[in-house]
Amino acid sequence: KSFFLFLGRLHEKKGCELLIDAFRALRSQDRHLVMAGPCHDESYLERLKQRAANLPVTFPGMLSGNLKWGAFAAADAFVLPSHQENFGIAVVEALACSTPVLISNKVNIWREITLTGGGFADEDDLAGTTRLLERWIATPGSQREAMRVKARKCFESRFEINRAVDSLLRVLREHRSTG
Repeated sequence: KSFFLFLGRLHEKKGCELLIDAFRALRSQDRHLVMAGPCHDESYLERLKQRAANLPVTFPGMLSGNLKWGAFAAADAFVLPSHQENFGIAVVEALACSTPVLISNKVNIWREITLTGGGFADEDDLAGTTRLLERWIATPGSQREAMRVKARKCFESRFEINRAVDSLLRVLREHRSTG
């Protein structure tokens, strides 16, 4: 089955409840949601599991190594409806695996991703998260495949370490020459 992947710390800040509720609104029989990551609050994890009851949602815990990279590579899309992210390392890891990302516009790199076509961004509320999932499902398969290529290109052009260092050095030089 095709699946959406959330991979990160299970926490209110990350919009986990929004994702489960938006997934419920899809009423899709042929999709699965994987909520992978550690949760340091057992009562919160239990609330998430109750919220996901009777839905095709799996909570495998933290994934690492080959399991983590395999999950990124196999996912239809990575989803992070976070209420606030300075960077979002898991977002960049998904892009590196050619996995399109569906993120809130509170993830500070959303502009770079949408400009390059590596994913979609919307509001960090239930309506926005639902739109992200619906937009992905409505996207024709050929365009989804093209987004996989664009996701990887986004990573290579914006976030690959040598490119990032070059960008930082350019900013520092510009600042030094104007300062």
